[in-house]
Amino acid sequence: MSTDPTWSIDGPILPDDPQSPYLQWAMSPADIGKTAADTDNFPDILSPRTPWLARAIRTALGDEPRKWPAVLHRFLKTAGVAPKTAKPLDAKPESTNDSLPHARDRVIMAVIDDGIAFAHERFRSDAFDSRIDFLWLQGADHDGANSDVPFGRELGREQIEDLFHDHRRGKSGSLLDEDGVYRAAGAMDMGTGALQSLARRAGHGTAIVDLAAGFAAGTDTRDRTFRSLPERMGINPGAYDLALVTLPQSVTADTSGTFTEIFIIIALVRLLDHIEQRSLRDGQDYPVIVNLSFGLTAGPKDGSSLLDRFIDQINVTRGFDRAPVSIVIPAGNHRLSQSHAVLNQPLPADAAPLFWRLFPDDPTPSFLEIWTAPLSSRPDVLPLSLGLRVADETELAMLTAGPVDVSYSLRRGDKFLARAYVQWVAGGAGAGRFRITLALPGTVPTSRDAPYVPSGDWQLSIEQTEADTSAVWPIDLTIQRDDMIPGFRGGGRQSRFADGAYQAYDLAGRPITEDRMDELGNMSHIRRAGTLNSLATARDTVVVGGCFADTLSAVGYSGEGSAASGVRGPDVVAPASVSRSRGSIRVAGARSGSRIGVEGTSAAAPTLARELAKATRPITERPRLSGVSLLRFSLGDSIVPALLPIAEDLTKTEIQAISEISWEKSGSAS
Repeated sequence: MSTDPTWSIDGPILPDDPQSPYLQWAMSPADIGKTAADTDNFPDILSPRTPWLARAIRTALGDEPRKWPAVLHRFLKTAGVAPKTAKPLDAKPESTNDSLPHARDRVIMAVIDDGIAFAHERFRSDAFDSRIDFLWLQGADHDGANSDVPFGRELGREQIEDLFHDHRRGKSGSLLDEDGVYRAAGAMDMGTGALQSLARRAGHGTAIVDLAAGFAAGTDTRDRTFRSLPERMGINPGAYDLALVTLPQSVTADTSGTFTEIFIIIALVRLLDHIEQRSLRDGQDYPVIVNLSFGLTAGPKDGSSLLDRFIDQINVTRGFDRAPVSIVIPAGNHRLSQSHAVLNQPLPADAAPLFWRLFPDDPTPSFLEIWTAPLSSRPDVLPLSLGLRVADETELAMLTAGPVDVSYSLRRGDKFLARAYVQWVAGGAGAGRFRITLALPGTVPTSRDAPYVPSGDWQLSIEQTEADTSAVWPIDLTIQRDDMIPGFRGGGRQSRFADGAYQAYDLAGRPITEDRMDELGNMSHIRRAGTLNSLATARDTVVVGGCFADTLSAVGYSGEGSAASGVRGPDVVAPASVSRSRGSIRVAGARSGSRIGVEGTSAAAPTLARELAKATRPITERPRLSGVSLLRFSLGDSIVPALLPIAEDLTKTEIQAISEISWEKSGSAS
């Protein structure tokens, strides 16, 4: 006889820790509970030489980084990285950059991404001269006592150029063996059996760097439409230095973002520390543009995440009279993914149902975050009753009011079905909010003993348990990203919400891009508003939505903010596709001379970053820019200002025509 599924308490989870549900799912209790003695060989990962940067870390993150060594020690070992005790950093200098003159002839373009082909000709100023001033390969083997980097491998311009000269090929030595460079640097190792991003024809990071700061080498005489020479762009490639970080491939492959924020923060600290030390040596305060073309769907989206808090402290602690640090992040591509829902009132079992749809043959876990509205005080128990009906069951399994900061398991007899992490998260607009993170195993087993669940529609029900708990509404529900990145193996299948009132297409078959009522006056629980990339919700970021380059109309999938949910929207839009009929934007492939096509807001962000970099140039060069205002508009504006960078494959006539359209649209927004 079958047993009905029931919830039971597992144990406590870390309070006020926005990462703990994902970490607890991915790691064993022994890994999470490691003491400092267990990680003595793991160096201090956040020990910058720059005083203001150390203050920003303390202010934004508090004691949070103390948990990271145990987490990273386990993760990096699994990922094939070999962390060792690093050489101590130099003593922190007493001098600061506060009084240095602003650099007028140089900008530093920083990119944090995956699979950057750093030997590519579009990142060189000549055949064997690199424009890269700083490179951190986080996933490479550590090179031991000769490096002060905590893990991976770090290379400066001279080291990169030494690798270039060591791998000259051809009778005259005029050719560069790019594959040999990557193998020697530890960026590519086909002997590991693991996926190698740089072995693929297309690299996401290579494309992003090319859009942000790629230029044809001075000796390149090939197709001029693929070049960005000074006489065409009105800028000098020598004025753009690159600072690059490639994340471990395992971090990128995990689209649920279990470790993404941690590795990005560590990368930002290392990048900014290097740039500050260079400024002291050169006697100039450099403007910095940082591009982060990563995206997640779920999270607080109120500025309280670890990454949001750190980003918002950078310029505050550094000083607004300094040359600016601009951090550019895409709005995300999940507006039409049916991954976000809003409940304005209780959803009992007998109401129009909301389903969480899981697809078959998904080997990865699926996560759903449920956030209450901000509360003025912390209740002692969860003021909600959560119901979950398994796809092959007929009755809801109810998780009623119970203790907070604990995890619950849903089991049917001995079979594990789901886990719920009930957590109070302090901060935001009030004292804090409740977050319930539902975690389900994949719908296909990954090993003989691995748990798995049935695919299909899992019904959700949420009711309030006390008459005075109306303050918890509205409730936001967001499914965490779980798709498979092209070229990566073993990725998931993105789950989504489903309800009877949601309309994906109109009668002509066109995607519906705005929330609307159906013909009976019913509004779906599923919303397009509020789908902004959850990594892009800090106040001090430039968030870039996507548009078509020919019409400057928004692409339908570009993430959106929500005034009702308090989620900020994009600041600006930039080309994410060339046109409706020709989507892909041409960019550099993984090897010199190759081209690939990309589209999406991940491509729009570096396009905007390039414009921001050009805006730092001397005033005599600015008329050569695209002619679109980069002023930040208020969050209440209904029309996002458009931006058109000069595209490499457009004629001057086309550029002029589209620039005039752009001026009209940006003028109407103001």
